[in-house]
Amino acid sequence: MNLFADSSALAKRYLFDEKSNDFDGLLQQADSLAVSVLCLPEIISALCRRLRERFLTKSQYAAAKAALESDLADAAVVTAGGCIRISGQTSMCRGKGCRSQSGTALDIGPSGARLR
Repeated sequence: MNLFADSSALAKRYLFDEKSNDFDGLLQQADSLAVSVLCLPEIISALCRRLRERFLTKSQYAAAKAALESDLADAAVVTAGGCIRISGQTSMCRGKGCRSQSGTALDIGPSGARLR
């Protein structure tokens, strides 16, 4: 299974809530992960806020940030102006003919993700 996770979904891996186990189950089933280019800064911002609010210690923050960076090392990163095609089906498209103004698109199929 190919999985696209937005920041709020992926953050559940680092900031536990009642849906964290559900998302971890999906992630375990996934063959590939795609995230928005905004995912890293948005989750880091959420971690910083939790640190400021004293919901996380400095060591918990550092561990969560390292885990996030590790998880994203192999993820496909989607830009805001791109197009996502999952197994041939258009899931999100900006621009004409499933091509963005920047001319990039992300194809996610059974063999993984690739930019075109």
